[in-house]
Amino acid sequence: MSKKRENEGIHWTAYPKAIGGIIAGGFVLISSTVMIGNGINEARSMRATQEYHETATLINNEVFKEAYQNYDKYIELIAQAIENSDMNNSSMEVFVAYTNMEENGWISLGDKFTYCDSDFEPTGNLGISVVLGEGVCRNQAFNLFKVFDSLGYESGVVYGNIYKDIPSDENPHAVTYVRDGKHIFLYDPTNKTVFLRDVWGHFISIANEDVKFNPDMFVDNEFNRYDDNLGVYTYFGEDYGSRITYDTRRLRAQAKVDELGDYYKEYEELYLKYYEEQIASEKEQYDQVVDQILSLRGEEAIEIKIY
Repeated sequence: MSKKRENEGIHWTAYPKAIGGIIAGGFVLISSTVMIGNGINEARSMRATQEYHETATLINNEVFKEAYQNYDKYIELIAQAIENSDMNNSSMEVFVAYTNMEENGWISLGDKFTYCDSDFEPTGNLGISVVLGEGVCRNQAFNLFKVFDSLGYESGVVYGNIYKDIPSDENPHAVTYVRDGKHIFLYDPTNKTVFLRDVWGHFISIANEDVKFNPDMFVDNEFNRYDDNLGVYTYFGEDYGSRITYDTRRLRAQAKVDELGDYYKEYEELYLKYYEEQIASEKEQYDQVVDQILSLRGEEAIEIKIY
């Protein structure tokens, strides 16, 4: 595949044999397909999704670079809203303010966030799906991590498993870790809870002691650091009895943020909506480019113009 820049845009020439076989540096789409049921329709759907994602690797982040820039500004503005509303006195306050904004759709286009598999998860920017109004735990954890990072906290994403009562019931999950002073917390924006490590080494929810999280992999904004996992978790110093204390702090922060609903809603309209719309527009263009490549891939060569 070759690329040449011209005044009217970026041209891509893709050859059919290359489709699915070339990984363009800088942009990869992660599949979030959930397989439900069996049969021919499922197989066809799986093939269509795979073709879409393989074709996406031919595009490079030239297609979506403006959306990345808009996403960075969007994160900065969310952090500024939290700062302006005096909800940055602790990481707990930030967490409660953020989850309140997400739950009400005040950081999502269309003022609605729905928990569901996102069809767009560009590497390094998983939180973009939250902007578009959908996503699962990994998208929510990443978006919250970016907000904490923008506010100057040492933060990252932790992958692992969540379970109730017994580990055999565990399900894959992602949360956000934050170092606040001498303590490290696991904030879960999906379930709106915080996990603290008890004296037996279990990470328990401050809202329900039967709900536990088993960390598996620590991720920061650049790379996975599995080998550092034990070192990181050595610093979790909260004991079992702290669960009630921190849940009380969470409830106090919630009472404070309940008074800020009108402010956050107005703030989105004035500052965030423009960037949400820009990102959605870039996503629409991206889809058109991929669909065009797929529809024309039987030709000897495909020329795509990206503006």
